[in-house]
Amino acid sequence: MTTSTTQTKTFIVRYPVTTYIDVEVQRPSDITEEELLNIIDKDELVNGVENDEGGWDSLKSAWRDGSPDVILDEDYEEVEFN
Repeated sequence: MTTSTTQTKTFIVRYPVTTYIDVEVQRPSDITEEELLNIIDKDELVNGVENDEGGWDSLKSAWRDGSPDVILDEDYEEVEFN
């Protein structure tokens, strides 16, 4: 009796996910939205904290919809399915 061995391959399925970064800044209370957005600097952005709200739900939704952004192999090359 001959048994065949099934080969496996690693696939990286990349889903588009929306995540939010909270950037906390101290500014005068009478600042306008435009002024606020124009004076946030790089250091403040870098210190932003990822907000977990939305990320998991966004991933589940993309998975349910069967809508990955791209499928890659273990060498991060895009996979072409026949």
